[in-house]
Amino acid sequence: MDALNKANTSFALDFFKQQCQEDGDKNILFSPLSISSALAMVYLGAKGNTADQMAKVLHFNKVEGAKNVTTTIRMQVYSRTEDSLSNRCACFQKKEIGKSDNIHTGFKALNFEINQPTENYLLKSVNQLYGEKSLPFSKEYLHLAKKYYNAEPQSVDFVGAADEIRREINSNVEQQTEGKIQNLLPPGSIDSLTRLVLINALCFKGNWATKFEAEATRQRPFRINTHTTKPVPMMHLSDKFNLSYVESVQADVLELPYVNNDLSMFILLPSDLTGLQKAVAMEVVSTSVGKFTVDLFNKLNETNKGKNIFFSPWSISAALALTYLGAKGNTATEMAEVLHFTQAAGAEASSSVARPSRGRPKRRKMDPENKQAADVHSSFKKLLTAINKPRSTYSLRSANRIYMEKSFLLLPTYIQLSKNYYKAEPQKLNFKTAPEQSGKEINAWVEKQTEGKIKNLLTPQDVSNTTELILVNAIYFKAEWEVKFQEGHTDLQAFRLSKNKTKPVKMMYMRNTFPVLIMERMNFKMIELPYVKRELSMFILLPDDIKDNTTGLEQLERELTYEKLSEWTDSKKMTETLVDLYLPKFKMEERYDLSDNLVRMGMHSAFSRNADFSGMTEKGVLQISKVFHKSFVAVDEKGTEAAAATAVLIELASAPVGHVLKFKVDHPFFFFIRHNKSKSILFFGRFCSPLE
Repeated sequence: MDALNKANTSFALDFFKQQCQEDGDKNILFSPLSISSALAMVYLGAKGNTADQMAKVLHFNKVEGAKNVTTTIRMQVYSRTEDSLSNRCACFQKKEIGKSDNIHTGFKALNFEINQPTENYLLKSVNQLYGEKSLPFSKEYLHLAKKYYNAEPQSVDFVGAADEIRREINSNVEQQTEGKIQNLLPPGSIDSLTRLVLINALCFKGNWATKFEAEATRQRPFRINTHTTKPVPMMHLSDKFNLSYVESVQADVLELPYVNNDLSMFILLPSDLTGLQKAVAMEVVSTSVGKFTVDLFNKLNETNKGKNIFFSPWSISAALALTYLGAKGNTATEMAEVLHFTQAAGAEASSSVARPSRGRPKRRKMDPENKQAADVHSSFKKLLTAINKPRSTYSLRSANRIYMEKSFLLLPTYIQLSKNYYKAEPQKLNFKTAPEQSGKEINAWVEKQTEGKIKNLLTPQDVSNTTELILVNAIYFKAEWEVKFQEGHTDLQAFRLSKNKTKPVKMMYMRNTFPVLIMERMNFKMIELPYVKRELSMFILLPDDIKDNTTGLEQLERELTYEKLSEWTDSKKMTETLVDLYLPKFKMEERYDLSDNLVRMGMHSAFSRNADFSGMTEKGVLQISKVFHKSFVAVDEKGTEAAAATAVLIELASAPVGHVLKFKVDHPFFFFIRHNKSKSILFFGRFCSPLE
């Protein structure tokens, strides 16, 4: 059973990680054994690619000799014709199952162990198979289901009494679980198309080997995060227990045995609150970056109506966050509001550098030593670590660098914190006497970090002898589609710029199943195109049609908010749909001076002589002079390559300055590339016209 236990544990961890992505900081509870047992009964009758995929997900393929396998499995027949019925249920009608016994004998042995009679505790696992009485299931399959899983087949009338059968199943589950699992199957989950329902019910009740005394239980605060607590009835006990510390994850592991020591509860407790907050912290930053994405797009759209737009909100936010690390007073307040850091950490003004603001103590609403101030930067640190995680299946990396005039003195605390949070190494250049050469050196670093895709981020005119600091972020991404387009299916087709104008594009094509959202009220549909490993995806928002001489995107642009974008991209709201997908091959390269946009968004003082960057230096008054951003994306049959870089130039302050869905992307559309674990938008764009 060791191999099977390893497989079940691996599946449990995979499933848990998936739930963490969807549920964030919510409570999670599930029984991996119940899920695996139910799916193993289905796997028992699976063949071909279906069996291979199930074995891979359930890690059965790692059990020696395995080729072949509740929680509830519901099977529907979508066509009532005899031929279709026979074909769709073939996996349960073949006389020869032809699978290895290793998996199923393992489950049989495990179920035998679990269901051993004992007076010390209650532990039982029960399997049940409910089959439509009019469907002739394979006798061999039914025999093996009973042999391996002790699953007694029940012949029921799904066709004529679906809801009655649903209530009967729920009643049986409730009985097997001592009343703890009620209404497993909600109304509507069983209908006349259902042909088979496989059930596993698992129940456990045990007393601690050493009981807690009820009199010792007190109301105590439970620390949800570094700022929030909730009262809980906290039990207390002093005794000897098995305890271990795992250095690699900085967590204690405690074993609490139940009576007779046959079963134990293990508790994994991080050494500090940040251990369980990594995913939460990344989501905090992704929310800030997401809101900033929509705000910045709206500003860029004001001066780029009907034009292609493409930028990396991550790169811009990271470069400005590195700048914000040294901001104080009103400058920090405005930056936090524009970048949505106030919602992220409760910060209204933030520098993590522990020294007082110069001259404006009343405007700084939060002490820079406050933990909330550091939360923004520590969240960036965690997301930066996630982005730069070593991987072999695709390329994704982001780097920060500080370039400073060689005669300029940065505060040691700022240098230390910029290294700690952003891995930003300071490098001295000769801006005063060799500004053009300094700009070339910065451009060379950016070009190297982006695999040659971002060239000449800074022009010779951008760097001058008054430049003191340039803070740079670069991001690079390259990945193949999970399902590639076939080059032979690509042909020249018309891309509709408006109702009356078209341009030729190389249009790729494939038929496959993708997550799709159809928003009829807003007249658009959205598709998710995952890259290999599904850790990143491209989302495309496509208006239903062009009704006039506009791009067709106007309604979407008016109603687009981060909250709606988050709602639309929720995997629970999207439906796996068979799609005829037409997607143009395209390449975009854009460069923006973001200075005016950021000022109009509310970042006023940072660009003025009133700027307060006293968290960076004690000498002189600094202000941001320019913020440049350059981006690149190429989409083809194999996948996507994208890169971006942002430079914040700082100088001494001066005077003010069912059927197949047809998803044909043949007219203007929005698209963005998302890091799925953190839900961070790395790149965002609007495609209105193919390049000449």
